Formats: sequence, structure tokens, C-alpha cells
Amino acid sequence: MSRAVTSVITLIASMCVLAGVAPGAQAAGGQLSWVSRTAPIAALWDGVAYGNGTWVAVSNVSAGSTSVMSSPDGITWTARTSANNFTYRDVTYGNGYFVAVGATGHSMRSSDGITWTANPMATPNDNFYSVIYGAGKFIAVGGPLSKAQSSPDGVTWTMVNPTGTSNWRGVTYGNGVYVAVGSALGTPQAVWSSDGVTWTAAATTVEANDWYDVTFGAGLFVAVSATGTNRVMTSTDGSTWVPRQVPTQEWRSVAYGNGIWTAIAGDGSGGGIGGAVMTSTDGVTWTPGLPATETDWRDIAYGDGLFVAVSISGQIMTAIAELTYARGDTVIRQGLPLGSDGTCANLQDSAYAYGTGVTGGWQRAWEPWPNGGAGGWACIRALANSGGAWSVDNREL
Repeated sequence: MSRAVTSVITLIASMCVLAGVAPGAQAAGGQLSWVSRTAPIAALWDGVAYGNGTWVAVSNVSAGSTSVMSSPDGITWTARTSANNFTYRDVTYGNGYFVAVGATGHSMRSSDGITWTANPMATPNDNFYSVIYGAGKFIAVGGPLSKAQSSPDGVTWTMVNPTGTSNWRGVTYGNGVYVAVGSALGTPQAVWSSDGVTWTAAATTVEANDWYDVTFGAGLFVAVSATGTNRVMTSTDGSTWVPRQVPTQEWRSVAYGNGIWTAIAGDGSGGGIGGAVMTSTDGVTWTPGLPATETDWRDIAYGDGLFVAVSISGQIMTAIAELTYARGDTVIRQGLPLGSDGTCANLQDSAYAYGTGVTGGWQRAWEPWPNGGAGGWACIRALANSGGAWSVDNREL
């Protein structure tokens, strides 16, 4: 359902009861509500990114020449023809282009996520697991033995080897520096660079875990690991890291958006149940959640108010970047289509109130329609019934 037609949709009212703590109390952390989506082909999806109104995912095992898919909304996906019959591990967006990197020194570039052009990297035999764009450069990292390359345009690549022997798995950019994290097969496990060329090992000793991903948001770097005692670590500068205790899962990827860090887990052979998710509003304290499906999730990204995760089991799930907190009272979410001006300003609040004296609280938000509909922009508020009296619950908005 397109956003353009939400203003003419008939009145929608959906109700859900959330329970879990004492009446009137708020749970320690919120959860995202995940929905399964259908992939056009059963490829092993390993990377996903958002840019310029388009979602793109790439596969680490080629399904002929269709190891790419794209989507305008993260919900409906279409298979695309890749630049060549090779495997790709990650994709990012920057400077007007999607750039994907993968095995045996291959990369490809697209301006729209549909038509792709192959571009060989500087070395033909290295595997690249992660790519990011920041400060005018694409930086790709991989292995074996600490490999990294830089490109101004995603076409011409130059070797920029970081220090150490790690198999680099994740890279990000924020706060003026690039940060990469790696596996326990080598040392160090974290490095940073202000220019993408000269790299420095982290000042603090990082636990010898299999660090798979790192992201930046709200002034904080957050990295996740598939092994070890403390499987999350945080840093404000990419050099000094603090370990954090989280549920024991094979955490594979982490993303930040709308004030929320979200991490997804792999198959669980590290001691947990496969397909786990967790969320945090500060990067320090994490709340376990429920994924759409227990499967081998590999990458997650944020864009346009939505988290999208992909799996090497060929599955996709999405969640609106909005936490839901458990309450003991009855909570309903009431939704109305946007007004003719595209906002919530002209709603006649009293006409749609539950009980008496309930006014205010409307906010413009992306909302899934009832009965499995795709969703669209709507005016949303939450109402709580405590002791028979209704009130606007702003904590749920």
C-alpha cells in the first residue's frame, strides 16, 4: 500500500493487549514488533542496506546471476541481475551509489539497486566481509590476515592494510573516524583510523571474541560478537572500549536508528537459540526480543523509520523503529489515516476518543494495517485503561 493513498483509507482501529509487569509500571526495556517478509528467491542473504529510497540485499552464495534483490519499502522485494556470477557479503550506500563487496576480490556498483556494474578490487584472492561509506570514501575490510581497501567511488580500489592479523568482519564510520572489528583468530580485535589509510590498534585490550559487526549512533560505537563472555562492547572514540554483558547468542549484526540499537543473532551454536534479537536505547543495557522467525540472521540495517534484517536461510523480517513496552493495564493503539494536508493537525480528537475526557496524543507514524496489510503513514496514539479510566499513554508513542 503506497503512502500516497493513506489519506483516503477508511477509519482504522487496531487493538492489542500488552502485559508483563504490574499495573501502571513500565518494563525495563522495550521490544520491536517483527514481521516476516517474502524474498523473491531463496538465496543466502548476507548483507542489506538502505539509500535514496531503496533497500538492497546481496547473497553470499550466487543463485545464478540473481544474487541481488531490491525493495522500495523493505516489504515487497524483487530479484535483480547482479554484475557477475559471484558471491557478495555486504552492501552499503554512499555518494549516490550502492557498493557491494564479496569473495575473491569482487565488488560491484549501482546507482539504483537494479542495474549493476562489476569492478575488480586491488587484490584478486582476498575475501571482503564489510563495506561502509564515510568522509568521501568507501572502506572495505576482510581477510585473511587483516585486509582493507579504500575507494573514492566504488570503482577504483587501493590497499590500505590495517595493523595486525585479524580477519576483519565489520567496519563503520562515525565521530570522524573509521572503526573495524575482527575475529579471535588474530590480533588486535579492534582498530581505528581518521583517514582510512593509517590504522591504529584500540588503546584498551579487547576481548578475544569473534567480533562480527560494529555501528555508530548517537555518539557511540557499538560492536557485537558471536563468542565470548561479554558479547557487546561500546566506545565513544573507537579506541577505548567497555565490555557489556548481554544474552549468550551468536550476535552477527547491529544497527542504529530512531534512538534504538538493534542486534540480531545467528544459528545459536554458541549456546543460545537461533534467530534471537535484542534492543537497547543506550547501547549498554539490552532487552531480549522476539524475532519474526527463529533463523540464521546475518545482517540488519535501518532506513526511513524501518529496521530490515536478512538471513542466510533466505528470509527477511522488518520492524518499525518504535519500541513497545509491557504494561499491566490494557493498552490499545488507535490509528487513523492522515488528514488531507498529510498531517495529524486537523483530527477531531473527541470524535475518536475511548471513554470520556481523552484528548491529544496523536503522532504521525508508520503503521502496519490490520489483517496482514503492508502498512502506511497514519496518525497513531496509544490509550491505556487503568481502573476503568482511559488516558493517553505517551510512553507508547
